[in-house]
Amino acid sequence: MSADVISDQTIVQPPSPVLGIIIAILLLFTGITALRYQYNRLLNTLNKKSKQKSEVYTTKQELEYLKETFISSQEEVQADIQSEMKSIRNLQKEVTDQLAELRGIASLLVQQSNVNSGKEEVKLE
Repeated sequence: MSADVISDQTIVQPPSPVLGIIIAILLLFTGITALRYQYNRLLNTLNKKSKQKSEVYTTKQELEYLKETFISSQEEVQADIQSEMKSIRNLQKEVTDQLAELRGIASLLVQQSNVNSGKEEVKLE
């Protein structure tokens, strides 16, 4: 008779062990999925940072190469300028020497002209 009596009290029965196992498996898969997502995010971040470091290193190498090329070019230009300045000084010396020679010739011509015109006598020894 006790089974036929319906009462207002709810009888709580412990959950089935199968249900507990299913819930545990679902939680496990959810955790694994969350960990995999986090792992992939961190891996992508590391790959991006690695790529950025590589690009910075490459850019730094390119800048070093350009700097060395610029310095080398500047040294070559400076050497060319010094060479040209030396050539100009040599030409200036030649012109000065030739000018002095021309002055001497002009002086001799003036003296010769004066002798021919009778204004001045030149004594030759």
